[in-house]
Amino acid sequence: MVPCFIPGDKLIMHILFLTHPYPNYVPDLLLHGLRKLMGGKVVDYPRKESLYKGAFTGISPDDQICPNWFPSEEAGIDRTDIPSKILKGFFRYIICDVRAFPLLQSMVSKWPHGSVFVDGEDIPVKITPGPYAICRRETDGTNFCIPLPMALPEEIFRWISSYDNIEKSYSVGFLGSVGDFYSERKTIVEEITKCG
Repeated sequence: MVPCFIPGDKLIMHILFLTHPYPNYVPDLLLHGLRKLMGGKVVDYPRKESLYKGAFTGISPDDQICPNWFPSEEAGIDRTDIPSKILKGFFRYIICDVRAFPLLQSMVSKWPHGSVFVDGEDIPVKITPGPYAICRRETDGTNFCIPLPMALPEEIFRWISSYDNIEKSYSVGFLGSVGDFYSERKTIVEEITKCG
């Protein structure tokens, strides 16, 4: 498959980024970087409301919202007729958060060229090898995938730095989920809490 040509325009590469509504660091940060670099040529579908509202973590209370960290939609994101655009080869790459896998399955009968699955989970999701690339946060390189580490956007660093002159209320901070799935993490947080 080749990138799409639009008469009178230079070569244009469009990317479809299939999202899951719940925040997910690795895919969300990748989407941020691509949108910042390529603007409206990167289409998040469905529109990921949490990112536009400023959420950076799973469940973000108002004091943990980072306004304007995610690029705005001023670039003109066209989310119309996505299944038809996939079939016509409009998108050079289709990047899919593993949590949005059922969405992609519902739109296609076979894997489109340029498919990429992004597994940002703490424990790698089992994905059968196929005609797609798999990018993972957690890998030792032996499972036929591309390592995809996280990097904080400069907007988040600026947001954190904006608190530099405010006196700290706590000596230790933790931001993350601690449910049953994260039993080791929960134990660490409980031990730190006892020291307070």
